[in-house]
Amino acid sequence: MRLPQGAGEYSNKILRLTRSIYGLRGASKAFMKQLGSEIEGFSEKVEFKDANGKIKVQYVSFERLVTDQCIYRYQDARGREMIFANYVDDIIFCTTDLELRERFFNHLRKT
Repeated sequence: MRLPQGAGEYSNKILRLTRSIYGLRGASKAFMKQLGSEIEGFSEKVEFKDANGKIKVQYVSFERLVTDQCIYRYQDARGREMIFANYVDDIIFCTTDLELRERFFNHLRKT
């Protein structure tokens, strides 16, 4: 990689990249790995009542579909659902709960 003009003191040095840059051969793989890890890292504690009226606790997170590795699905006992689909740099996100969506987006913003 050549440095741009005006790099100053670094112009005659070799630099090591610590992250993938868009356009490099391994960038899309690194991006997909990081994105998948962040999506699957989102977890919620959900309290609900079962058929007998007892309060139960469930920890729910996204699951990657076996049939399509770019689609993740979240569904809890309360019936709330989120679907996250991505292809290269396009993302489709659907949810039934806006508050849950905000918590998920805040989780992604941390990265």
